[in-house]
Order: sequence, then structure tokens, then C-alpha cells
Amino acid sequence: MGKNTITNIYKAGRTGLVLLKVMAGLGRAPLFISWNVTFKCNLRCAYCGAVDAPHREWDTEKVTRGLDDLYLAGARWLTFGGGEPLLRSDIGTLINAAKRIGFTVFVSTNGRFVPDKIELLRQVDNVNLSLDGPELVHDMVRGTGAFADTIKASETLRKHNIPFSYQCVLAKHNLHCLKETLEIAQQQGAWMMFQPATQWLDSSTAPNPVAPSVDAYRSAIAELIALKDAGAPVANSKAGLCHLAL
Repeated sequence: MGKNTITNIYKAGRTGLVLLKVMAGLGRAPLFISWNVTFKCNLRCAYCGAVDAPHREWDTEKVTRGLDDLYLAGARWLTFGGGEPLLRSDIGTLINAAKRIGFTVFVSTNGRFVPDKIELLRQVDNVNLSLDGPELVHDMVRGTGAFADTIKASETLRKHNIPFSYQCVLAKHNLHCLKETLEIAQQQGAWMMFQPATQWLDSSTAPNPVAPSVDAYRSAIAELIALKDAGAPVANSKAGLCHLAL
């Protein structure tokens, strides 16, 4: 039995113990971590204030130490987000460090830099690509050319056999085209996770101009549940969707 195999068995065993402890009610652990490692971004999406947030970032060493601490605290699944995480010059180093520690690693990106960073993404367990609707809808909130970048990123990841999925922000601009949006995901062979636009801009205290009304949002959730029941590639669990509608 090789050293890597023994290491993997050890890590799997530790992860199993953490999960058993949490499920048994014997403790709590931050199992899933989403870490916005930068607020820099090449886009200025209507529902996000990241580019206006202070651009203070931890350096490589401090992030790596933080990853060690999170793993010891019980975290096992990690998403590098932003802003646009692929704008960090050390993102490859951070991915390597997280994998070495034992995390299952995701990267959440708008897709623009995926073709340029494809070699760095080979170790990632899944890439989450932003997709808010058909081209006109997606570009309405993210800027001209953003949809084309997402599709190009999808094709590049598929070509290199790197798992990917989509993430859609539910807002005023796209509640009317959920079925069409899911059809795009299905054509690309990917699942889609939905999350609500908050009442405030991400990373800001300013009101969100594209946040939907509560009634419209709940109607959209009901439609997503029906689409999921019909076989659409909705990654959210039904329980999770019901919780979002509360």
C-alpha cells in the first residue's frame, strides 16, 4: 500500500469521524466553507457590491494558515470565491494548499479567465460557473460578453474533463426564464444551484436594485420545485428550496 493511499485513508477516516460527531449531536463543525479570497472583479454585476468593497486581502501564507485552522475545526468542503478568485496571482498555490490539507475544493468564477487558468484548475473538484439566464438576460446584469465567457468556460472545462456546475442568482431580471435557463444547463450537461439575491448588494450595505419582491421570489421557488420534480437539473434539494421560500 503506497504512502498516498495510506494518507487518503487517514483523511477519509478523520472526515468520517467529524461527520459522525456532528450527526450524533456531539458537537458542531463548519463543514462547508465559502471563502471570498478577493473582492477584485472584472465585472460589475447589478446585484453585487464587491468591487466597491475594501480590497484588503490576506497574503498567501496567512490564507494557508487559515486553511489549516479551518480543517482542524472540522471544515471539509471549501469554495474559493470573490469577487473573481482567478484574479489572485496565487490562486494556484491556494488550491494546491487546500488539496494537500485534505479539502474537497470548489472554485466559484464568472468564467472569463477559465481558459487561461485551466492548468491551475485541474486539481479542483468542481468549478461553479455563473449563469443567470439566456444571453440577453445574463448580459443585462453582468455586462456584454459575460454569457459568451461562461459558455466558453463550460466548453473548456468539459474538454479537459474538469467537473463543473452552474450557479444562478434569482433576481428581478430572470424569474421569468427559469425553465429556459435550466435548458441551457441541461444542454451543457451540468447541474444548476439557485441562490436568492439579497435585499442588499453583496459585500455592501447599499440596497439591491434587482432584489425581487417576496411574492415573486416565492413563486419562482415553487416553479423550481415543479421543474425539479419534472427532471430538470436543479441541484438544490427540495428541502433546501422549501427553506429558501420561508
